[in-house]
Parts: sequence; structure tokens; C-alpha cells
Amino acid sequence: MLQESTIKDKLKYIERPMKDLTNSNIDRQNILNNRFALEKIQEYIGVSGLFFEGEYKFTTQMVADFYGVEERTIKRYLENYEQELKHNGYILSKGKQLKDLKLQFGHVINVPSKTTQLGLFISDENINE
Repeated sequence: MLQESTIKDKLKYIERPMKDLTNSNIDRQNILNNRFALEKIQEYIGVSGLFFEGEYKFTTQMVADFYGVEERTIKRYLENYEQELKHNGYILSKGKQLKDLKLQFGHVINVPSKTTQLGLFISDENINE
């Protein structure tokens, strides 16, 4: 259990004005590595993903819907920033993992049965820690 002073210190970090994350890979990394910040951001914006294999996963369509853009816009960003996005938790789900995901969430993600891979953004918020 976190001590109250630790929680207050982390809340100060969350509550202070944010830097422009579009300009700095380091600032984006700092947010993505801060589990507490990710939990607060998810809570604040009301986003929930697919809880699968101990992590929240988001399809490219879910991300596109959140940002109010077309899925092809997200795919274009994936092409342009593939290494950074993979480093931060973007994966291609294939094989048994994809089969299990479709069995559990097929009704939510609406993926054709013949799909052999599916891009997923992962929130590294492991509940089992």
C-alpha cells in the first residue's frame, strides 16, 4: 500500500500543467512509464479497453474512435512512428493469442473470422503486480 505522502506527491505530478507531448519523445516516455499517471488518465477520460492476459488492450479502431479520426489515420501514424509505438506497447496479435482474443471479445471488436493478425495498443497496467 502506498503511503499518503507518496500519493500526494504523485497527484502533484498529475495535477500540474502538462508539457506538450507532441514535441518530446522523452516526455511521452515519462508519462507511459508512470503507471499511476496512466491509471488516472484512463479514469479521467473514461476509456476502457479489452482486459486480456492481464493487460488492457485497444484496437486501432478503438483508438481512432477515441480521437475522432478514421482508422486509416492511426495506421498512417503506425507507418510513420512504428518503432516508437512498438517500444511503447503496440503489438500485432497473431495465432493462438488472436484466436483467444476473438473468442473472448469477437462481439466487441467486430473482426472478420479470417483475420490473421490484429494490431493492438497495450496499456502496461498489469493488475497482477
